[in-house]
Amino acid sequence: MHKHLLVLTILCVFISVAAATPLQVEDIIWTSIVGVSVNGNILTKTAGTGWGNAGAFSVQYIAAGNDGYAEITVKETSTYRMFGLSDTDASLSYDTIDYAIYTSTGGELLVYENGVRRELGLGYTTNDVLQVAREGSYIKYSKNGQVFRTVSALSGNLYADASFYNTGSTVYNAKIATTVPEPTSWLLLSAGLLLVRRKMILVE
Repeated sequence: MHKHLLVLTILCVFISVAAATPLQVEDIIWTSIVGVSVNGNILTKTAGTGWGNAGAFSVQYIAAGNDGYAEITVKETSTYRMFGLSDTDASLSYDTIDYAIYTSTGGELLVYENGVRRELGLGYTTNDVLQVAREGSYIKYSKNGQVFRTVSALSGNLYADASFYNTGSTVYNAKIATTVPEPTSWLLLSAGLLLVRRKMILVE
């Protein structure tokens, strides 16, 4: 006599979840330092007045496809400097910064993108916080948390990049924020999502 024994095999299904943490903010660590002195997260130009003889590039970067930002606090309004994000350390000149905020003398605030000037009709003053951020597929420029320009973003790694004109001009309180994924965790799905496999075994 043959009997059919119904065997239920319960398969517990696990999924891997990598949750993104809030942005991690830290002082910028600089490399490719030319014509400037470094004091913590403050850069001060020591080279003679003029473009192309002083600048620095960050060690940290906003990873490809991730959100993040770089920012500075305005220390003085009497000098010219540019600060922003670039995908490569191309030169000391401002015209190779992909997305740059330009603080002009007299309190005029502009944007330069690969050397192309963008008139905004905006001003700035001491203690303003100026930020260039990547959010999704966009670059957003902001002053004191208020976005004033949005453009399409490069998708690769982005680094903080600085260029200076006047001797004594500063990039002050320079910070970078990057997305750091949490360690992967394994979660057991709810019982309602358990898979049941039915298998018929022939028993003598």
